[in-house]
Amino acid sequence: MRPMKLALVHTPSVWVTSIPLGLAYLKAYLAREQPEVRVRILDLNNRFFRDARGRLGGLCARCPRQADVTCVPPELFFRGEALAQAEQAFYDSATFHDKERYAEAFALHNEHYSWAMRCLDTVLKPFVARPDARLDPAVRALLRPDLDAIAAEAPDLVGFSAMTMQISYSLALAKLVKEELGVPVVLGGHFVSVYDPAEVMRANPFLDYIIYKEGERGLAGLVKNLDTRTFADVPNLVYRAEGQVVVNKEGWVNKLDELPFPDLSDYDLSSYFSPTPVVPMLHSRGCHWGRCAFCEEKSASAKYRARTPKNVVDEMEARQRDHGVKHFLFCDQTITATSLERLADEILARGLEVRYGFSGFYASRQVTRELLEKAHASGCRWLYIGVESLTQRLIALMDKGTESGHLLDVIRWCRELGILPFASYFFGFPTQTAEEVKEEARLAKEHAAYFTLPGDGGEFYLTRDSDIYRHPEKYSVDELETHVSFATATGTITSISPRYRAPGLSGAQAKKLFLETVGDDYPLSLIHI
Repeated sequence: MRPMKLALVHTPSVWVTSIPLGLAYLKAYLAREQPEVRVRILDLNNRFFRDARGRLGGLCARCPRQADVTCVPPELFFRGEALAQAEQAFYDSATFHDKERYAEAFALHNEHYSWAMRCLDTVLKPFVARPDARLDPAVRALLRPDLDAIAAEAPDLVGFSAMTMQISYSLALAKLVKEELGVPVVLGGHFVSVYDPAEVMRANPFLDYIIYKEGERGLAGLVKNLDTRTFADVPNLVYRAEGQVVVNKEGWVNKLDELPFPDLSDYDLSSYFSPTPVVPMLHSRGCHWGRCAFCEEKSASAKYRARTPKNVVDEMEARQRDHGVKHFLFCDQTITATSLERLADEILARGLEVRYGFSGFYASRQVTRELLEKAHASGCRWLYIGVESLTQRLIALMDKGTESGHLLDVIRWCRELGILPFASYFFGFPTQTAEEVKEEARLAKEHAAYFTLPGDGGEFYLTRDSDIYRHPEKYSVDELETHVSFATATGTITSISPRYRAPGLSGAQAKKLFLETVGDDYPLSLIHI
């Protein structure tokens, strides 16, 4: 009897600066728990960006909706040389660290593929929504290389991991897999972890299984019991039994040090958009704070868990030894001052020469200049800092636990020490006034030498399961209205962002006023790693 084969698929379209980490964790976990299972990761997103100009160009030429203003402007597909130059710029070290040159290349590349994915989304959704729908031949041709890559693995089970921007592509490809290969498919990732997984299952009858939230134990249990279909004790699994959708209880890995290091063997690290490989890592899972009013983590059932500094640095050393990697991006939701200091101490004690950053940094009063000096000495060069607002009244209403003046100090210290700070920030939090927006704009201009806000600074939107959603009266929010995000012939998926009414400026109004107040000479920042 041949061993079971599992294909884990990462689909378009997300930015391709580094590998998809979650699938590498799943492959490593299965290798330890069920070594007889052969697992192959297919990063189709990376492949898509390698040959998308030809594939998308053909689609545009045959698309019956070319005249529709919502479609991709056809002229975008006739800038192949410019796009190739933009892509090449991502591999050039000088361009990568030149803010203006990188921004120009990024803008051109992003404009092209943002439009392209909107076009694809428009075409793919009807195919996903109707069981009897036939896929347009041009779109089927576009997906054919991906389907062929999956078929070449002769899998017994195909797993898709998808965020929201990948979901239409993932579902369309999953439906094709069912139609042409006839093998079971399982969907996991962020999308089914924030949306209702039972709704997703009912709306997409070609899905056999869903694994929501953390995937290691759920996928291992699914694979182990796939033949017997004894799934009652498999955590995080969603499946069908006797005509009903069953959602199993959530489970998670309690001790992260017990997880094997992610398996990178299926990735070509040199093929991603960076002059040197940047490997993503996790220091922790969950959020240690868990109190921010706008975040669904406030109601998350999984507790905050962190790896020991030794375990983390062991992995960094392994990557450096086995792959020559010296650059790392930690994808944690938050890193605390204490954790950052302990990590820096471990790196310095070993004399390890690395460069790293964190995509979530909690700038509490514990963060000092001395701490940041140590972090910089250990290789820290980038921190994504949860600012959200410079108005202390709003910070307190959000229950962030931070202070406006200290946030500005932390950002200034970072700049002075050579750590690039990037501020997460949004406009239009409930009850935000015009006067508060103007004051924040004044502070931003006053400290513009080291504090710049993102050019795409987010407009606030309410999320389901946040404290604002569960207790709207605390935030002067009313008229909450849920609505359908996606509908198919067999079900609907409720949006995670309900409509609401609240006093104060909307996100669009607040952002417009802020930009008008800071003026054209204010240096809006661009995030990149």
